[in-house]
Amino acid sequence: MNEEIAKNILKSNTSIVGIVCKDGIVMGADRRTTAGGSLVMSKNTQKIRSINEYIIASYTGNSSDIAMTNRIIAAELRLKELRDKDRPTVEEAANFLGMITYRNIRQPSMIASVVGTLLAGFNEDGSTELYTIEPA
Repeated sequence: MNEEIAKNILKSNTSIVGIVCKDGIVMGADRRTTAGGSLVMSKNTQKIRSINEYIIASYTGNSSDIAMTNRIIAAELRLKELRDKDRPTVEEAANFLGMITYRNIRQPSMIASVVGTLLAGFNEDGSTELYTIEPA
C-alpha cells in the first residue's frame, strides 16, 4: 500500500496545508524556497501571508510571483470594500484570485504566474472558508 501511495504523490518540493476545524482554520507551510523544483534557495521563507485582517493565504511558487499576487489581491479587496461600502467575503476573494491566476495562464504574458494558493478567512457572519487555487 505504501509503495502505491508513494508512486502517486505529487513531489513539488514545497508544502502548504489548510485544515477547517470546528472553531476556525489552521494553516501551515514549510519554510523552504526552491528554484526549478529541486534547488533550495532559502530555508527561511514566510509562505503564509496576511491579505487583510480577516483573510490569509499560503503560497507555493516563485517568490516574486507570490509577493506580487499578495499585493494585488490585498489592494483589489480594499478597493472593492471602499467602492461597495461592504466587506468582501472569503469566497469573493477566492473567486478574484482564481480569475487572476487563470487569466495569466490563458493570456500570453512576459511574466507568467505559477503560484499555487490556499486562501482562508472568516466572514462577517463568523463562518470560515478555505479555498485552493492552482495554476492549470
